Amino acid sequence: MRTILRYYRLVGDDHENCFYVETSAPLTASEQSSLRWLLAETFEPEKSGDRPLIMRSGVEVAEAGPRLNFETAFSTNAVSICRACGLGQITRVEKSKRWVLPEGADRDAFLAVRYDRMTECPYPRPLDTFETGLAPEAVFSVPLIEKGIAEH
Repeated sequence: MRTILRYYRLVGDDHENCFYVETSAPLTASEQSSLRWLLAETFEPEKSGDRPLIMRSGVEVAEAGPRLNFETAFSTNAVSICRACGLGQITRVEKSKRWVLPEGADRDAFLAVRYDRMTECPYPRPLDTFETGLAPEAVFSVPLIEKGIAEH
């Protein structure tokens, strides 16, 4: 069973990154410690944790991250590093960006200028899975040589 863990790194007073870590098996306390060390800011470990760092009472958060239908290059590299550190049960790591939504701001307009619509999308709530529920279309052959382009 795949599980998603979340780790956060503060970027600014109103901005943080969230690392979504998918595992194929539970991590031991020692493995969790190693993962936190890998994801933390080296010189400011207090700006990292397993709870959101920009959350304050009455504050809304807007989040955007990679589209879920493909694994990013960031994830491929992060998983390779995890495996080299003995964390073989980590299967995917994706990084999203989270901002405190200014009071009265339109969420869609606020996010529209903060992410790449081609490769990223808004996350209406924190991720619990990387599954999209989409299935690829069936593959079929087009007999162009035998029947020509007009037949398709």
